[in-house]
Amino acid sequence: MMRLSILIGFCFLVLTINAQNPIPEGITKKVFFDEFMDKSEKWPVETTKVDIYTNYKDGDYLISRKSPDKSYAVQANFDEISRNFIIKSAIEMAPTSGKNGSIGIFVMFQQGLSGGLIYEFNNYGKYRIRQVSANGFKVISSNPDKKGWTRSPYIKTENKLEIKAYAGVYEFYSNGKLVDRLVNTDFKKGSFGIWVGPQTLAKVQYYYTYHLNIPSQPDIVKDDFMVQMENLKAENDSLKDQLRTLSVADGADKPGAVEAIKILEKRITQLRSENEAMSAQLEKVTADSDAGAVDLIEKMTEELAVANHRNDSLRRINQDLLTKFDLVQEELFNAKETLKNSSIAENDTLIAMKEEVEEDKVEEEAAEENTTETAETIDTEMVTDVEEQENVPSKIVKRKFKIEKAVLKVN
Repeated sequence: MMRLSILIGFCFLVLTINAQNPIPEGITKKVFFDEFMDKSEKWPVETTKVDIYTNYKDGDYLISRKSPDKSYAVQANFDEISRNFIIKSAIEMAPTSGKNGSIGIFVMFQQGLSGGLIYEFNNYGKYRIRQVSANGFKVISSNPDKKGWTRSPYIKTENKLEIKAYAGVYEFYSNGKLVDRLVNTDFKKGSFGIWVGPQTLAKVQYYYTYHLNIPSQPDIVKDDFMVQMENLKAENDSLKDQLRTLSVADGADKPGAVEAIKILEKRITQLRSENEAMSAQLEKVTADSDAGAVDLIEKMTEELAVANHRNDSLRRINQDLLTKFDLVQEELFNAKETLKNSSIAENDTLIAMKEEVEEDKVEEEAAEENTTETAETIDTEMVTDVEEQENVPSKIVKRKFKIEKAVLKVN
């Protein structure tokens, strides 16, 4: 019994670790992207049906479900994704939605809606996570009420939802806060989309899907290990129940109980061997993870060396450009000085030429004045001669010559 309890405790410990440790950051690759700015073929458009309406409008994807009691799955027009993914979406639910209204994301959906997970919220600050199977819906979220809903302070009427999944571990976020985490290894791949509850009016602002790769955690080995641990836990529970039943019914001293205990001890020995093999496998996974981390560090070191080399090259190129820039600035300064000196010399020449022209003008005006005085003297002499010859009063004759003189000046 002691060994069986220890083995069961070990199984619970491993499962608890897998369920509680957050999914580490990894390498993401965008595989689906829609911000609903333009109508596309990524989502269906339904405008003629009575109970469902979906359409692109004003940068959103509008959804209206009028059925009073039935939900609806709006599936994205995209191939299936693996179970290692990150999905992000911003969804707002209208206050006018009915009391049974809800909206959210579905992932890992199988054909015919025979499997998958649904993460949805309502207008009452609650969320719900359900698993879909051929038998219907099963609530798997933590601490659900009678209707399967769990209250959370991070759930609003408008929520930025995110599902992060790797190797069967799922994390559910709302507005950047973790609201739930669970382990489910039923699905290897599946489709995704938007889950619409009855009497729901909502709009979706964006929908992003990424493939997630974590080199330090091999997916297949980890998954097989988790499945084995689940099976071991179930078998141990069954053996424990059988042992308890036999001990109470027959007593430890009865032949049937003794024989059953021997069978159980034999099985426990087998389980111990399997446990040791699984421990060795776990050590191998850890070693592989460490090796992967070393490879990742080496790769990052190489990339850093390349980046440093590029940085040095850019630094040299930058220095050459600065040197050339200094030379250009120096040449520009010299050119400005030359132009400035040329302008000063040209101004001095213009001033000298202007002074010379003014001096020539002054000389011409002086010469013209001398010429005018000489002409007036000659005119006076001519008038005197005429007066003497014709005996005409000098005043009248002088007036005539003055007029002629004026006419001559005008000409």
